[in-house]
Amino acid sequence: MKTLLLKIRKNFSLFIFALLFLGITTGKAQFSDLVDFKGSNGSMPHGGLTISGSTMYGMTNSGGANGKGCIFSIGTDGKGYTDLYDFSGGKGGATPDGTLLLSGGVLYGISQLGGTNGVGNIFSFTLNGNTYTDLLDFTGTGAGTTPNAKYPQGSLTLSGGVLYGTSIFGSPVNNNGNVFSVNLNGTGYKDLIDFTGSNGLNPTGSITISGSTIYGTASKGGANGDGCLFSYNTSNSTYTDLYDFNGTKGMTPNASLTLSGSMLYGTASTGGANGDGCVFSFNLNNSTYADIYDFAGANGSTPKGTLTLVNNVLYGMTSAGGAKGNGCVFSMTTSGGAYADLFDFDGTHGATPLGEIIVSGNTVFGMTSAGGASSDGLVFSLGGISTSIDAYSEAANSVLLYPNPCTGIFNLQLKNRLNLTSLAKIDIYNVLGQNVYTSLLDFNQNDQQINFSGNPAGYYNFIITSTVGVIGKGKFILK
Repeated sequence: MKTLLLKIRKNFSLFIFALLFLGITTGKAQFSDLVDFKGSNGSMPHGGLTISGSTMYGMTNSGGANGKGCIFSIGTDGKGYTDLYDFSGGKGGATPDGTLLLSGGVLYGISQLGGTNGVGNIFSFTLNGNTYTDLLDFTGTGAGTTPNAKYPQGSLTLSGGVLYGTSIFGSPVNNNGNVFSVNLNGTGYKDLIDFTGSNGLNPTGSITISGSTIYGTASKGGANGDGCLFSYNTSNSTYTDLYDFNGTKGMTPNASLTLSGSMLYGTASTGGANGDGCVFSFNLNNSTYADIYDFAGANGSTPKGTLTLVNNVLYGMTSAGGAKGNGCVFSMTTSGGAYADLFDFDGTHGATPLGEIIVSGNTVFGMTSAGGASSDGLVFSLGGISTSIDAYSEAANSVLLYPNPCTGIFNLQLKNRLNLTSLAKIDIYNVLGQNVYTSLLDFNQNDQQINFSGNPAGYYNFIITSTVGVIGKGKFILK
């Protein structure tokens, strides 16, 4: 065993880190491939899973009996995969997108190329009896109460018996996409927002609702052409451009927003400090935007899925980057601190996730659009994830480590002096939990520089302590 551990340490496997090491202490994060798509049972899922008890529901964008996608169910234990419905084109739907909405034993969703006009439809699927119903066929033309959307994108959102959604094209104004609403039975279609370019362009995410206000993002357009964050008051039909992305602080938002209190959280798939996308927050009380975390390739790149919030911790996936270049599962606090790369997709174990994850207990569930045994994507679980808020205390955000990733030399900056009058100490741990570096720090200086050169590339954890206790902890990547 000792020889094996030394060999693992020498090779410094990032994969072993993702599976066995979370936080400062060792844990058991276990990746499980629940089902591999292979074409006949579905292919290339573009959304997330919907969970009800011990059963999960999802869709694939293609594959199935007719090659146009399918609706499926699978147990949280990975057993009992069932192809519930195969899309067939026309009113039977084709190329479904997004995550299914479950309400009262009925699943609701959209297909991008289905319906009588071939430009998308809204459907329902009743679980008791496995009955598919084409509720609404989009036209791409018309105005007002005519279903003028074209190529709907993302998922449906339900509020007060009304479904809300977006289309990437369509609307009679500029063919730049819109936001629409429709009753659960497919009647009462309303064109709420027609994008013109200056107020946004081509929305690809879903709608987030709070009371009479809906929130969303447009992937392009706005004042800078890089996309925008918007709100719309359904009671007085007032549209507001809340924030215009500008490249350096994010651009091309493709995912839905996550609302918690007065804070919105989301991802931009490109832009940010390194051009690889970022996680952002927007304070509705004071209209303040913040780029809270920048991806940089090795720690993830091009996030396209919605964030999941549990106990003040944000969970998400990137569609590219990570240690293997195929995307990763990550977590961080709502302030952007304590970032953790929980798992790196490597192709065999999935690649290019495009949807969101769900967190149930200490297990994460999700899908990838590619990779797996047949390269058609898969459904996975990642167990042993700590969702305790104690694991992400404010101490984790009290010290800034930069640059991250680094090439050996990095800086530490104390964000909150905490009346610190004595020396502090930094301890750095490798993936086996072994202390590989210790040094005293003097925060009477503004910054502290650490020379960590000569160590193997990979992930490391650090913890900073003083007489007042733990004042900082986190992770960094050594390139």
